[in-house]
Amino acid sequence: MPKSRSFSRNDAREYRVSLIATAALFIYLRGAHLRKQPLNHKEPHAAWECIMRLNSSAP
Repeated sequence: MPKSRSFSRNDAREYRVSLIATAALFIYLRGAHLRKQPLNHKEPHAAWECIMRLNSSAP
């Protein structure tokens, strides 16, 4: 095994962002299901744009 870290800080950040995004989407979909309302197609798209903006921005 190489001595260098195989899991870099950027990998950890991307993993964290995707994990938060997945959790947020799950909570949103569960909430919409519990309310028994049709999904607004604009809201997930806006959330996805926000997620992609977070992913593309470097700290």
